[in-house]
Amino acid sequence: MPTTDPTERIPEEDGPAYIQPVLSWALILVLIVLLVAGGFLLAMRQFFHGMVAGNPGPVTSASQWPKPLQQLTSDAKRERIQVLDLEVQCMCKGMETEYVWRMRLTPQFFDFLEKRWKLSPVPRSEHGIYSGRSMYSGEKTPEWWSPMQNENAKFYESERLSAAARAVPEGTFGDQFRVAVDADRQVIFVHYHEKW
Repeated sequence: MPTTDPTERIPEEDGPAYIQPVLSWALILVLIVLLVAGGFLLAMRQFFHGMVAGNPGPVTSASQWPKPLQQLTSDAKRERIQVLDLEVQCMCKGMETEYVWRMRLTPQFFDFLEKRWKLSPVPRSEHGIYSGRSMYSGEKTPEWWSPMQNENAKFYESERLSAAARAVPEGTFGDQFRVAVDADRQVIFVHYHEKW
């Protein structure tokens, strides 16, 4: 009977037999963890985007317009001032509320708008919304939003965006309006942000 030395190793070509099943299960476990983590990250991204941006997109129903625009059109109607060619886009309606819209320019309407929102002329602006993207949601502005197209456009801001309002911490809270008037194309562009 041959004797075997207990210290003598038997060569194994593929390593110990238990390693292959363990590696297979470890690989399967890693893949499952990666899939679950990837799904979780995607869900969290969509959750936070929804929280910040809400449901951006075109707004076709007047009942879905922001309150200042609803009040503006209602009051203009009472004053027998027409609001024409209105297009509205929600940019952000989550943690922040932000809309852009455009409408036809008429002298009577702009005077009404200027007094109502206490607009003051400002230099040509490079504010984020004028560059084509929301500062709050990151959403792109619609194709028709083109206040920077004309070099002759004039820019205005509401009272809550003035230097005096910025000097007081709570001075800028509430409705903020940035307005671009393109007299050559007869268009008024409005950026509305409700700061709270």
